[in-house]
Amino acid sequence: MVLGKMFLAFLLGSIIGLERELKHKPVGIKTCAIIAITTCTLTIVSIQHYAQVSENIRTDPMRLAAQVISGIGFLGAGVILHKKNDAISGLTTAAIIWAAAGIGIATGAGFIFDALIATAMILIAIRFSPLIQRLVRRKGRKKKNKIIIHLGSSAAIAAVTNLLIQNDYRIENLSVKDL
Repeated sequence: MVLGKMFLAFLLGSIIGLERELKHKPVGIKTCAIIAITTCTLTIVSIQHYAQVSENIRTDPMRLAAQVISGIGFLGAGVILHKKNDAISGLTTAAIIWAAAGIGIATGAGFIFDALIATAMILIAIRFSPLIQRLVRRKGRKKKNKIIIHLGSSAAIAAVTNLLIQNDYRIENLSVKDL
């Protein structure tokens, strides 16, 4: 049973990692499989060996799993990058690391059906979210135009700007050159 849980954790972690690998992300099959197997193993060890220290003393077997989740947070933080244009990348990859750990813990604790459903839901979310985002952007997107206007005075610039604003045009960028 222990080997079965570990193999299932390996399989589910690899499936999630494959999706990242296909998108050429830094966390792939190898990393997700290792995380899922390790968290599964630690959960099994925690449940089977530390649940009952003696007749009178019992410990919480899931304390180890809770600590693992905290530790995985540091690993996930390592893939999050803050770029120069204030864009943040790597959040999905960090979430995948955390998810692989959760699936490993669920598998190790014997929640096989839950681990399978979680893996399926994660894959659905990752695969279909870009499609949904494109649909939403298409419906909410206004047409963008680039306009170049040569004006002679600052009063003319103000008049044109006010006219655009009054007619519900959004000005994203305005460049003024002194000729």
